Amino acid sequence: MESLTKGNNNLKEELAKNLKDLDAVECEKCANPTFEQVTLLRKISPVMNPTGKAGFLPIPIYQCSACTHINDELMPKTDV
Repeated sequence: MESLTKGNNNLKEELAKNLKDLDAVECEKCANPTFEQVTLLRKISPVMNPTGKAGFLPIPIYQCSACTHINDELMPKTDV
């Protein structure tokens, strides 16, 4: 599932008009409806990095602001 924080402004405006039609996301563990952004880091080998050096890839995700649980649907896909 994609975040709409970056992207088509027209789509964001249309969705904002119809918020009541959208499904709310709640924490799977505690049912809290609020989340905060955190960052996962993945190591990049020198072979895959254009600089030829080892590095890190930051991946923004959301965790529950009450219990810090991360819903499965909010985790990045790993089966490519």
